[in-house]
Amino acid sequence: MPAVPATDNARVLMSQPPASPATREEALKRMAERLESVGMGADAYTQVAARSSLPGKAYQATRAIGSSVIGNVKGALWFTGLFSLAWNAGTVLFGRTSVPDAGANVAGDLVSNVVGGAAGATASTLGTLVLGAILGPGPVLTVSAAGLGLVMFFVADALVKRSGFYKQTKVQVRQMLSQAS
Repeated sequence: MPAVPATDNARVLMSQPPASPATREEALKRMAERLESVGMGADAYTQVAARSSLPGKAYQATRAIGSSVIGNVKGALWFTGLFSLAWNAGTVLFGRTSVPDAGANVAGDLVSNVVGGAAGATASTLGTLVLGAILGPGPVLTVSAAGLGLVMFFVADALVKRSGFYKQTKVQVRQMLSQAS
């Protein structure tokens, strides 16, 4: 391998994959040699082996699932929160409900949508991982994972709406807004 400036380490490593090794150990050793040849440390084999281990892969998968779920919940929270706020503001404006009841409805919607959204996003992400290994990429995978996420959203939403936490949140918000007005 020709000598390369230290700033090009990643590009060099990515552009020259190992030539079909017989075993995983040979691939790791070959990658470690490449890392050492571009000045990435004497214990490069240990670093590569540690990053290629099962716990490392599990950590990466968990992190990917977590970031996917958090991103989906944030987006859903903004969308459903704004929709709930607009809907309940309209009911107050047209005299169908009071401000405390509308505020309680918005708080309840946010609680149920956070839990339902997290459950749906988790189910959809895990469904994509599991079904992707079985079905492979394509529209069937997309529809199946989305369907799984949708079902889990409604199941979690229904369970939350029956919980004491949901009811207590609505009661407390209603009381707080009643006292303020």
